[in-house]
Amino acid sequence: MEKQHFVIVEEDDGREPAFWREWVDEVGEEKGELYFFGEAWRSSSRYYRATRPRGFYSVRAVTAEEVVRLQGEQLRRMAACDPAYLGYRYYALLDRRPLDNPNGLVRLWTTRYSGMGEQRFLIGQGWRDSWMYREDWQRDRVDGDFVLISPDMAKQIIERWSAPQQ
Repeated sequence: MEKQHFVIVEEDDGREPAFWREWVDEVGEEKGELYFFGEAWRSSSRYYRATRPRGFYSVRAVTAEEVVRLQGEQLRRMAACDPAYLGYRYYALLDRRPLDNPNGLVRLWTTRYSGMGEQRFLIGQGWRDSWMYREDWQRDRVDGDFVLISPDMAKQIIERWSAPQQ
């Protein structure tokens, strides 16, 4: 049987999509393979029955040609460390301050080698490497809570912080 291909997008994740293909082999056994972030196709049952999405991801059928095109785009973004590949997730640090004027602003992303990157926005300096979320907050050295915000909200906060003071 011909292979059916799917693209899998995890909700509110910001990462690159994964790909799934499934088929029935010559002896009638159902097979499936998964492709993640520039890796090779590998046998898997993680997203088995991709046509029935559940949980925190959505699935749509695509052609084999579309999969090849999307994989090529992923690899180009990954090689260039393009922010679209990195998939920034923005967090506002709130400690008795409103969401539109937080105590701090952090962005996280998955690095090209599946590690975690982090930067904190500093007024007058821009984005700088940070351990505020991964180390300080998770070890109770920073008060408050980190709240996931949209890229547009992060941009608005940065514009407000960077505007000349009256």
